[in-house]
Amino acid sequence: MFTGLGGGLYATTLPLVSSDLDHVESIFRSYDVDGNGYLDMNELMKLMSQLGHSGNSDRTQRLVNKITTTVDKRLSFLEFYHAYSGTQLL
Repeated sequence: MFTGLGGGLYATTLPLVSSDLDHVESIFRSYDVDGNGYLDMNELMKLMSQLGHSGNSDRTQRLVNKITTTVDKRLSFLEFYHAYSGTQLL
């Protein structure tokens, strides 16, 4: 288990290395402009644009639909971590 944003605990079977988790959390926080613990569509479009990808809303929505486990059109830290690390949520 690890403590995610907002102090929530997440169960995981991944062998998380603290420095890796800190790095991914730092990236997440830098794009979570409003500090609500989620990356919304605008924040994700900015991230994609800065990575050199088209930051349009259609492409971003398709990405979110592939990653998120909910219909709220935003990514939690755990969803972002799994997408960033190439692992899948169980």
